[in-house]
Amino acid sequence: MSVQEGRPAPNVDGDKQPEDRERPSSEEPTTTKRPKAPYSVFSRREKWAVVCMGAFASLFSPLTANVYLPAIPTLSEQFHVTIEAINITVTAAGSASTVALSAGVIADIIPAEERGGYTGIVNIGPMIGPAFGPVIGGVLADKLGWRAIFWFLAIASGSCMLLIILIFPETVRTQVGNGSIPAPRWNRPLIPIIGRSTLDAASERPPPRPFPNPFRFFTAPDLMIILFSTATIYSTFYAVSATISSLFSDKYSFLNETKIGLCYLSIGGGGIIGTASAGRFLDWQYTRVKRKYEISLRTDSEKNRESARISDTMSSLSTHSDFPIEKACLQTQHIWIILFSVCVIGYGWSLQADTSIAVPLVLLFFIGFSMVAAMTCVQTIIIDLFPSQGSSVTATFAAS
Repeated sequence: MSVQEGRPAPNVDGDKQPEDRERPSSEEPTTTKRPKAPYSVFSRREKWAVVCMGAFASLFSPLTANVYLPAIPTLSEQFHVTIEAINITVTAAGSASTVALSAGVIADIIPAEERGGYTGIVNIGPMIGPAFGPVIGGVLADKLGWRAIFWFLAIASGSCMLLIILIFPETVRTQVGNGSIPAPRWNRPLIPIIGRSTLDAASERPPPRPFPNPFRFFTAPDLMIILFSTATIYSTFYAVSATISSLFSDKYSFLNETKIGLCYLSIGGGGIIGTASAGRFLDWQYTRVKRKYEISLRTDSEKNRESARISDTMSSLSTHSDFPIEKACLQTQHIWIILFSVCVIGYGWSLQADTSIAVPLVLLFFIGFSMVAAMTCVQTIIIDLFPSQGSSVTATFAAS
């Protein structure tokens, strides 16, 4: 995002009338200000539509990785391999990109001060996968056989692709700016119903950027520290999730494939609630830090004038070099990490001690909740730090 350093020139007329010359010198000359263009021309309803379609697309990354989990014991017997060999399959390799693309859409159309809530909505898609994928997979495997799982995935992903081709608009800012520039003809939806009323054919297209290299993010030490901490959390989460079916079938022999699938509602439901609540809490936290930052600027008249000048040309305080964006996004991160760690330890103990099935299910709920809360905070800050490269940095985040 470029920053224009110049102030609008005062409209001073050299041929002043006598009464103009007698005005007190303390009175400031009249200035003309150009209206500031919105960050995005999409209406609130259109933003919600785009974000929800992005959440639907990002659903397939975790769905493909979790839908067959209740059928792992059956697959192990069918193919005469160990459960460990089934667990290392990579069915989600191709669909992982949908999460990165959804994050890029958020950066394209949502200003920084609103991204927490919308990021939480996008993350609902990846959380529905762990919550309902195993339930669907368990029912299909139990009633129709394990092959029905993959027929279901083919039909569902095909429906999503059709929806994207028909109505999903282009949002990348190098092609459409804030949404007012028509996308190239080859990159338009077949039914352009979103953003159609705000197009301005006379607008100039931003200059193209060189192809980004996402691997350069691995050379940023501060980003790598953040990614390492979340990679530890995410790998632990999937280690817990992938072993639920085998551990529960051993510890609780009364569970069949359908009932094992229902057990995943605990960890997935915690993730869904964590997604919605963490996003709203993050918006509130960002607003609170922003308010304190603005108050601190007002205490210094020179900084106050600079802030007033910048606010006319920039859409978000998070782009100021001294705005505490880390504090705004990560102030409560340690709480979620501690809660996650305690629940994982308790979950392992409950299975070793052969407790009632209610104990590990309750702990699974809080594991899902705390994991998603932590990931929402991190995903929000990395998009704020690299707003023009949301997809690239999120792909780096996913690869870690």
